[in-house]
Amino acid sequence: MKAVGFNGREYGWNLIKYDVYNNDTRKRSKNHLRARKILRAIYHSYRILEEVKLPGSTPSHRRSVLYLDFFIPNIRLGVEVHGQQHYEYTP
Repeated sequence: MKAVGFNGREYGWNLIKYDVYNNDTRKRSKNHLRARKILRAIYHSYRILEEVKLPGSTPSHRRSVLYLDFFIPNIRLGVEVHGQQHYEYTP
């Protein structure tokens, strides 16, 4: 898939590594898990990707890469779940 990044450049966006399967054991917040359940119920026939790196999101003035919590490529829908981790360190 091709995408235009935050820096205005076009990127080839490889989304294969963002597929999440039922046996996923990575830690997620309660809100993230709730959002996953809701999205799977509503968009059950679509491919739902998680923790997708946004192209062109690593300019020199920014310390970290930007990620979307969920992305549904077929309908170009991105979802970000806000929670405590956006405001303070949450181990």
